[in-house]
Amino acid sequence: MAIVKFVASGCPMNNIFGYVMREEATERKLIDGIMCTPETALEEFKFVKVKFGKEDGRQYYHIVQSFSPDDKITPETAHEIGMKFAAYFKGYQALVATHTNRDHLHNHIILNSVNYENGYKYHQSRDDMLQDRLPLLDREICSLKENVANVGRFLESAKRYTVIRELTPDILRTFISKIVIHEREKGHVKRSSQRIDICFRFIGNVFTVERNNCGNSDEDAG
Repeated sequence: MAIVKFVASGCPMNNIFGYVMREEATERKLIDGIMCTPETALEEFKFVKVKFGKEDGRQYYHIVQSFSPDDKITPETAHEIGMKFAAYFKGYQALVATHTNRDHLHNHIILNSVNYENGYKYHQSRDDMLQDRLPLLDREICSLKENVANVGRFLESAKRYTVIRELTPDILRTFISKIVIHEREKGHVKRSSQRIDICFRFIGNVFTVERNNCGNSDEDAG
């Protein structure tokens, strides 16, 4: 389970972005913005404040989201969780930087205090904010960890078949959970097409084949 804490915003907004984006903490460059560009986030935050005349008072919120080593997630997964957590604050610009410089992964989320859509300043207590968002965050973490585990199962199955010279029923059962053949489209008999969906085990991806009446096919991985 992720631990979320709010850091007192004693650091001036002019300095906070440089701190959370410093190279020694984010060597993998897992830095992204929501409705802002990391390199110009400071200027973009300020623009919204000036636009709505909300330059006084609290300038930003600094949220730290930490993960236990027992979570066994990658920096990329931690970053994705941070981005989804920040996206819950509708209408507020945010910068998310994932740090890998400690024995536990953690995200720094810098949230603009002014809504870029309507100019409202963010007002919610820490407890209320966590009560609203932590259940969603926990579900997100569980879902992402399950996805990682499923990819691992799929790769383990793939190791059994380093070279495939013939597509056998055993191979089909190993990798494919179901095949859905849709009705042929109505239209000119020589131009009608038929969609076939192939669903893979564990990872759930769907590989779609559009087969026309002449025997040709167009493939699309969904």
